[in-house]
This record gives sequence, C-alpha cells and structure tokens, in this order.
Amino acid sequence: MTSTSDEVFRYRAVRSRGVSLEEDPEPMIQQQLARLKFFERTVGTEGRSVLDWGCGTGYNCAWLATTGRAREAVGFDVSADSIAIAAEAAPEVEFLVADSCDPDLHIRPGRWDRILSCEVLEHVPDMPEFLANMRRHLAPDGVAFVSTPNRQVFSLGHEPSPMNKEHIKELQLDEFHELVGRYFSDVTIYGQQFRDDALLEAWKDDVRAKIAKLAEGTRWKEARASRLKRIPLLERLHRVGPLRAAWRQARWRAWPAITSRLRPATPGYMHGDFEFVTGDLTRSLWLCAVLRP
Repeated sequence: MTSTSDEVFRYRAVRSRGVSLEEDPEPMIQQQLARLKFFERTVGTEGRSVLDWGCGTGYNCAWLATTGRAREAVGFDVSADSIAIAAEAAPEVEFLVADSCDPDLHIRPGRWDRILSCEVLEHVPDMPEFLANMRRHLAPDGVAFVSTPNRQVFSLGHEPSPMNKEHIKELQLDEFHELVGRYFSDVTIYGQQFRDDALLEAWKDDVRAKIAKLAEGTRWKEARASRLKRIPLLERLHRVGPLRAAWRQARWRAWPAITSRLRPATPGYMHGDFEFVTGDLTRSLWLCAVLRP
C-alpha cells in the first residue's frame, strides 16, 4: 500500500476543499460518509474511544471527533503521504504512520471501544495478520466495523480489479464471512447498495467499460504528468523539495479549486442514495461486517 504523493490523490479519497463532507462531490467521500453514518447509528461512537484502522487521508477521524462525538479518535495508515494530508486537514486529531499487517503493531492493544476499517482489507498483503492485529487491539466488550468491496458486484467478479489498481484482492461474500469468522465469534454482515436500480446499472456500465480498457491495456495508462516527470530535467527539478511542494500545491490544491469554481462538480449520487441490508446481498457493492470478540 506504499504510495507516492501523486498516488494518494489518484487512488484514495481526499476531501474537496471549501465544501462540507455532506456536500463533497467526490464519489468515494459520499460512499464512505454513508458507512460512517451507518457505523455511528449501528454500534454507537459517542463517548467511545475509536481507532481508525487504515485511516487514509483522515476525514473519518475528523467526522468521528465532531459529528460522531467520540471521546477519542486516533487514525493510522502505512502511507506517510496520506498521514501528512490527514494531519494538515485535522491537526487536532492524532495520526500515526503504522502498518496494520505488522505483527509487532502496538497502539494501546486491548483498549479500543470501537475499531473502524473501511476499504482497507482489499489493499493488504496479509489479511489474516491484519484481522489478528485488529482483534488484539479491540477491548473485550468492543465492536469492530470492517467494510470491503463485494467482488461479484463491485468489479462484476473480474480479477484483477478494474476499479482500483491498488486492490490486491477483492472478496466475495463467502470468502469474507469465512475470513472474519476466524477471528471474531459474533459476526453480522450487511450489504451497502444503491437504493435506485438505475444507479446500480450505471455502476455496472462503468465497470464493463473499465474491464474493456484492461483488455486493451489502456486502463492504467500513465498520466501525462507522470510521463513529464520522466524527462531528465523535469525529473531533477521534481527532486528539489520546495519545487516538489509547489508542484503538489498547484496540481492537487490550486488547480482543482480553480476548476471547481469555474465548473462546479455535479456528483452522480450522495450518501443518502445508499442503504444497508441483510439477507440478500446480491445487489450490494460493499460488504460491511459488525464484529464482536
């Protein structure tokens, strides 16, 4: 899951500046906001200590500490670049660089009331170690919440993932249930899905187009900016710290802010367009497990 600064923005959800989380046009933000609200109303976060297990760019923790009214919210991620973005966006929250698959991981084990891990499992090279560490860090009466793409719907069963280049392994329902059941005795799995079938069909059309690009060898075509950086002079300039920082600020902050003012993004869906179900999960894009020791 190691990533360069550019890849943080390309493959991970980063909050848009100047708008609230509720109004953010970034689809991954709206997908995750639906999970955060479900997590809060299903297991409760008020007055609890919450560890965000693979926190990415940190907006989960910021939401938990404010809207979720958690007593304490701490996040960690293996990507130092993601943690740098998180610390800048929410300086009041504690963020750490750590590896969820490290057998020596030690972030106050056995003391967390809630552990939240959304869209991380599919990125890790050692799923058993990931879950064993999570179980070790959870308090005896705590609750963990783990979500991951449902391969049969999210990627239409296609491997490797046509949706995110950094996904090492996406699971289907039986694989996910068997895996988490090894480490937690009480397992309830929900499906996160669109309320409107038209949104699901649009998702599937997008997946089919990306599968076609995989077959053509064009799905992960190198971005123009990355190609430019391979020019010797530009590559040397990119190594200079202040110049690299200026590039990042212009590429990922200033330019999006300008374009969003000139052409405001219209999201295809919002967090309220999702529902969480049990039983028949055949329409669910994500699998969400509520786990107790």
